[in-house]
Amino acid sequence: MLILVFIALGTAGARAADDDDPWLSRDKALHFSAGAALAGGGYATSALVFETRGKRILSGLAVALAAGAAKEWRDRAVGGTASWRDFAWDGVGAAAGVTIAWLLDRARHAHRTDQGAADCRVRLSTCRP
Repeated sequence: MLILVFIALGTAGARAADDDDPWLSRDKALHFSAGAALAGGGYATSALVFETRGKRILSGLAVALAAGAAKEWRDRAVGGTASWRDFAWDGVGAAAGVTIAWLLDRARHAHRTDQGAADCRVRLSTCRP
């Protein structure tokens, strides 16, 4: 699906001029923030469904990148200009949001993993390597 988004944005004539689309601007900060918030929220919400952190990470990234791609697609559809730089900042924000969510999840549940390992050492006969 992500490949289709790249093709659609590429054929839509994404913005290329540096003057019209700087790498650093208020708009890019908003894209970063939205990507981070959506990715963190996607990670947290997927914790209700998935046990493994890897699936939660993928879910968070998928939510943020899908929203960013949809926003750029909408910009192009209503006569605006899609921006690869906006989408790049969505991706950077998504990576940051998922990383923060993962670190919080890991810190919050670290005691459970440690406790399980301690219980396993005490009851060696019932534990599997």
